[in-house]
Amino acid sequence: MRLFSSLFLTAFLFAASQQAVADLRPELVRNSISKARANVMILRKAQADGKTFWNLPSYLGTHYISQFSLIEDWLTASGMIRKSQLDRNQLRKLLIKTQLSDGSWYAVRDASILSEDLNATIINYWALKALDLPLASPALSKARLYIVSQGGLQNANLFTKTFLALFHNYSWEEIPEIPYILFSNWFPLNDHDFAQWIGPHLLPIAYLRKMQVSKDLGMKYRLDELWTSGESSTNLPIIQPRPRSRETRLVEDMLELQQPKGSWGAYTVSTLLALMTLDHYSSFFPDKNSQIDLVTERALNFVDEMYFSSGESAYLGVLDDGRYWDTALMGIAALEAGTPASELRSTAEYLISRQSPNGGFAFGEDFEFAPDTDDTAEILLLLSHYPDFQKPVERALHWLRSMQNKNGGWGAFSKDNNGNFILAAYTRAFEDSADLFDESSADVTGHILEALGTYGWNPENSTTVRKAQKYLLKTQEPKTGTWEGRWGINRIYGTSAAVIGLRKTGELPSSKAIRKAVAWIMTIQNRDGGFGESSLSYRDPAYFGRGPSTPSQTAWAMLALMEADPHAVDASSNEALERASSYLIDQLAINGKWKDLSTVGTGHPGLIYMNYPAYPYSFPLIALSRFLNRQ
Repeated sequence: MRLFSSLFLTAFLFAASQQAVADLRPELVRNSISKARANVMILRKAQADGKTFWNLPSYLGTHYISQFSLIEDWLTASGMIRKSQLDRNQLRKLLIKTQLSDGSWYAVRDASILSEDLNATIINYWALKALDLPLASPALSKARLYIVSQGGLQNANLFTKTFLALFHNYSWEEIPEIPYILFSNWFPLNDHDFAQWIGPHLLPIAYLRKMQVSKDLGMKYRLDELWTSGESSTNLPIIQPRPRSRETRLVEDMLELQQPKGSWGAYTVSTLLALMTLDHYSSFFPDKNSQIDLVTERALNFVDEMYFSSGESAYLGVLDDGRYWDTALMGIAALEAGTPASELRSTAEYLISRQSPNGGFAFGEDFEFAPDTDDTAEILLLLSHYPDFQKPVERALHWLRSMQNKNGGWGAFSKDNNGNFILAAYTRAFEDSADLFDESSADVTGHILEALGTYGWNPENSTTVRKAQKYLLKTQEPKTGTWEGRWGINRIYGTSAAVIGLRKTGELPSSKAIRKAVAWIMTIQNRDGGFGESSLSYRDPAYFGRGPSTPSQTAWAMLALMEADPHAVDASSNEALERASSYLIDQLAINGKWKDLSTVGTGHPGLIYMNYPAYPYSFPLIALSRFLNRQ
């Protein structure tokens, strides 16, 4: 009887609290929006000219800092670079603190995965050993057991093996050569036929592999204990052939490709690979040292800024600058939350000042040579609040239309970048390390349709829209009604973007595609009212829409649910929205801000994931603002 009374009282109090929440909903939502908006606005930065922006650097894991500590030693051995801002004691403490109980390390945390990444663990183990942590220490002992249990160095991906070879820990003969002809513009198939992010890494790797560049820095950089087959790198000969005319041409081409902030390709890793290439080349051609010293200084300044001067993301592995993307998302969130457009005009002016000559917009600094469609779409959404910026908007819309793929979708950086069997044959071994091509994706296409629809484009007046809608309807998975997310995890992100894009350009909420997508979303809501999805969903359909709740993924689900027709689904869609908004309100009240405790961003599906600090600030605020406006 006591138990029954207790259960009855609990149920009564829960029901009463739910009724109270429902009664206070508009006030709770408004208060939460006000608080979240303040969180966004306080992070806005200003240039000397008064233009304003946001910059919350995304990151991919501390193992990139570990990798840098090793590369810095490699470059310093020949006197190439000055010391960076790296605090090695801080890195050591961070690595020991973040090691998991089984000895492994996350790249970025996925709350659904208890044991993490072999490659990140190899790099972190290696760095700690080079930082003079004893081999018998608990951290290295546990990590060593984990690595060996996963198959050792033999099971590392090709990118990790490339770095191992540079330190005399792996044979270059086991790494495929990359033909120099791929970097010749006259050749019908070249590095421009890969995704934008591939070429800047591929070029220095081609040189390093061909020259079999390697340094033996001593026993604390050796990893013989991580072989499981009895094989060892200790007795491998170091071959240092002299660069020939074709290597000289490759290096000269590479020097011309350095970007204004000092990077190659806008990425830290490609920049460090370029420095290792120049280190080897300059040892044979000392007359080039003065030029190489200048580009090295600029490159190291770029890496320092990304890795160690990136605010709360310092030491977490910031690989590139994404301030234009952050500015668009945070600006949209602030505007939808009620910030007067006049208050953010300096932000719109900042973005317009960064528009590329072809009309597109880039992800961030040093990407100006490679604007992308996704950023352009989001920036267009922000600029829609400023009717007087007609010319830059028209240029951006024209560029987006010109970038549409033959199948009706859009990739991020390139047009019809689908690869072919010849390119795939040359680089198949790298498929375990990166997504090699930039095909159409549902999320990018959905974002672009949302932008086009905002400016009045629809199937009746635009062939571009008709083709894009056809692409999305064709690529919707029949069984679940979902779309894969290319740049966010995963089915929640892709489905949300596709639904919003279709609806914004005229697809009826009662259509089969929208109804099926919304019905799926309603089946995956967690008990706490939120939504979440693990990166495991790229490998196992059982994880579609499954994972601990995160504010960002909850917001994406809400944004799609708000496109539903209540009469076409049922009243439970409104209940799902109520529960999701309660989750966001509760999380904000508890923590003072939203934060994703599990990764939600995708770098390369099934391989590399990213944390975007701007996402939990922006997407939940957009979702709650739209939720309030529809009541």
